[in-house]
Amino acid sequence: MQTYIIYIGLLISIWLLAKIADKKNKKAFLILAIIILSFVAGFRAYSVGIDTINYDNKFSLIANGDLEYAYGLEEGFKYLCLVLLKICNSSTFLFVIFATITNACVLLRMWDFRHMSSLGCMVVCYYIGFYFMTMNVMRQFCAIAILFYFTRLLSQGKYFKYCAVIAITTLCFHQSALIGLAFLVLEIFNWKTLSRKQKRILIFGLFLIPFASVIVFSTFEEYQHYFSSMDLDVGFMLPLKIIFFMVTVILSGAKNKFKNNNNETLSVSLYYLLGLLITCLGYAFTFMDRIGWYFYIFEGVYMGIVLRNASKSNKIFYSFCLLFLMGYSFVNILMNGSQGVIPYSFIWN
Repeated sequence: MQTYIIYIGLLISIWLLAKIADKKNKKAFLILAIIILSFVAGFRAYSVGIDTINYDNKFSLIANGDLEYAYGLEEGFKYLCLVLLKICNSSTFLFVIFATITNACVLLRMWDFRHMSSLGCMVVCYYIGFYFMTMNVMRQFCAIAILFYFTRLLSQGKYFKYCAVIAITTLCFHQSALIGLAFLVLEIFNWKTLSRKQKRILIFGLFLIPFASVIVFSTFEEYQHYFSSMDLDVGFMLPLKIIFFMVTVILSGAKNKFKNNNNETLSVSLYYLLGLLITCLGYAFTFMDRIGWYFYIFEGVYMGIVLRNASKSNKIFYSFCLLFLMGYSFVNILMNGSQGVIPYSFIWN
């Protein structure tokens, strides 16, 4: 019962805080939502989340100076943890820090989109679709959240700074962050609105593709065995979301509902569609869906755009579809706890 009270209460709380933040245009309410989410994720018992106990074991090794035995972690991440453990020698302290980084990056980036997307919808979609995974695939979700936040640099034309963020995130959190280079490639779809400087940088980047490809392929070499065999296990949620995406594009396009913020809307739509398609690889290849999460996390932004720009009649239809898609996922989490988050308990329980 405690688990249901916490998770359902959390959902209602952050939705209300997001609605108030949006209505009053005060970020403080969204920051409170970040604190609440990070508190629950950070102070979880080590039994909550499939990988939590493994992280605790590795953090203990790092704290003892046995970094070489903390297998599977990036060297930069090990040294980052070592520094943090010097401040407070507690795995829970690290869980709180990384949960705060993840939730802050995601929700603060969503705050940027509030002028074109429903903030309440964005926050709820993140909570149901990704929050529970952050308590399992913690390191990678830090990387996903950081890149999600710094995609703001793309609209500002700060491509070199964005590349620097990718490099740091790859070294200090998760090497899959290299997939973030794909966001630069997708800038081509906004070519007409780019400045001369942005176009020159992207053209220059074309000549670097061969060198970047070598780095990317060598980095992902250890993941090649995931493609050696196919284990087809098709679900229905992602195909349904793809169908919903196509329906909303057709209906919204026909009525020209996305005429405002066209470039941003186009980018978000491309990111979300790419995320859906790549994540579908997980139906056939183990763990390959995780690469798609870097784009899939734009789901809430896209859904919020759809709701905000829909006509009254379409809004009812979209709301019903979203209620089913998100409601089913949330109930499934509570019933099955596939991320190992059921039952929930605090570290002091």
